[in-house]
Amino acid sequence: MSRSLSRNLTLAFAAFLSLAIALVSYRFLALGLPLSFPDMGGHIDGARLAFLAHISAAPVALAIATFQLMPGLRARRPGLHRWMGRGYALAILIGGLGALGMLPTANGGVAAQVGFGLLALFWMGSTAIAVIHARARRFAEHRRWMIRSFAFTFAAVTLRIQLPILIGVFGLSYVAAIAIQAWLCWLPNLVVAELVLARGKGKTPITLPVVAAMAALYGIMLLWSLPHLSALAGGMKMFDMRPSGYDFDTANQIIAALGEQGRSFYLTVQHGLDTAFPALEAAAFALYFFRLFSVRIASVLAALAFVGAVFDELENAAVAVMLRAEALTPQMVADASQWTVLKSATVTLLLVILLAGFAYCRWQGRAQARAEKA
Repeated sequence: MSRSLSRNLTLAFAAFLSLAIALVSYRFLALGLPLSFPDMGGHIDGARLAFLAHISAAPVALAIATFQLMPGLRARRPGLHRWMGRGYALAILIGGLGALGMLPTANGGVAAQVGFGLLALFWMGSTAIAVIHARARRFAEHRRWMIRSFAFTFAAVTLRIQLPILIGVFGLSYVAAIAIQAWLCWLPNLVVAELVLARGKGKTPITLPVVAAMAALYGIMLLWSLPHLSALAGGMKMFDMRPSGYDFDTANQIIAALGEQGRSFYLTVQHGLDTAFPALEAAAFALYFFRLFSVRIASVLAALAFVGAVFDELENAAVAVMLRAEALTPQMVADASQWTVLKSATVTLLLVILLAGFAYCRWQGRAQARAEKA
């Protein structure tokens, strides 16, 4: 299959998904808000105007987005392309401001508020930069930033694909799932967009910022939040720091030692930090794998990295269930422990592969230097 045919089929499939989600989003016109969005009572009651702005404008942007990336339409109907672009940018401005207005009533706590807040800012920001380039007739840069904008717009589709899996397959509550989706719905999209833009250029511009954000978050947990929890629990290691898992008695001892103060800190501060971390970690892994390996190998490894992020998020959700329970059951502990083990094993494997890749590239560079000297 040629690259152009593959690209056209991908765009057509993305257009189908985008249009389907956009149309379904307007069900509230016939059914009303409470029936259409049963899990969003906080938005309906506490941020109705912002919520209406978001759910009215965001589907417009989603419906327009894929068609704006089609080169044939741009070439044949440039005037239509410009007017659709204006409508797209206006819809994102309204939808993005609405999303920011919804943050105080967001389900999922601080982790969801930060994740969706960053998504809204990046969504509006990348689109604004694309518009500035278009008005200055810098069309190559305009297209690059439109690809980034589309990655954020398409988060509406990836969220609706991933959310039923987390709830239906893994049994998470809507609140727990949405805190995870605040990050997993857009970070993988952004990684894919940057890799598409970097094709043939040998670089991925967002690698360093993503790695820096991941390292900063990990440092905060490693140097502050986890040691604080351990101190509250009399020196016991927390669930996150037990790669081989834990049994029923150990879990009871940790929770009893934490006390009310420790459980509260775990469920708010630590849980918020650790909900944001897995998607950033997976994105960092994926970007480095595409620097070190062929596209085919890197694609498999990137997929594994995001599977590992899902394991990590499921561990977070299972630990939260234990911390909130009035009394632990062996099944609760077994569920949490299995996700901890799977997360730890996956991350360890990814680190080994990453270090091996760095070592191989360094060895190859030295060998090439020796060959050039000879």
